[in-house]
Amino acid sequence: MSAGEKDRILTSSPTKTPPFLRNITIIARLSTMATLAVMWAAAVYVVQDKERQTQYVGFYLIAASVVVTFFELTWVINKSACCRQEGCCCFCWQIVMWVDNWKKGIFYLLLSVPVFLEGMRIILGMVSGFLLIMCGLLYILKTFKDGIVYTVTETQYIPTTTPVIKVITHEISTQTEDKHYYQEISGH
Repeated sequence: MSAGEKDRILTSSPTKTPPFLRNITIIARLSTMATLAVMWAAAVYVVQDKERQTQYVGFYLIAASVVVTFFELTWVINKSACCRQEGCCCFCWQIVMWVDNWKKGIFYLLLSVPVFLEGMRIILGMVSGFLLIMCGLLYILKTFKDGIVYTVTETQYIPTTTPVIKVITHEISTQTEDKHYYQEISGH
């Protein structure tokens, strides 16, 4: 081992996070916004279609769209809210903010189930359900964004020396004659 190798020990693992995981938050938010657009459009279309007896799916899509819209806007509201950490409202808001990542993903997966109960008769409902499943899976995957960390750890040992401090003492001895001193003062 050379001197340079002795002074430096390098431990490494892969240095780059995959781009998909690095941008998973943006991908999940954008895909959920697109899903919301489809859900709102499907809800309005199904509710307005008087010929079918499946209007309850449209009303369910409206309710689900309201809930998903609320949960998607919580990060904007949280960034702009001025709230002390005391009080009932702040406690309730902390519970709302607790529903994120895998919890929000499971919630979205559960919201998609009733849309599939009608079968293939409502195509826009099915598309909304599949998109909601995709968003739920993205939020579950977002949970692992911070858990999968690729880092490089570097430890450097720098040789140092302890400084030597020398204490220098001088002994100064002076001899004064009091008699001579008093004589000079008296002489004036």
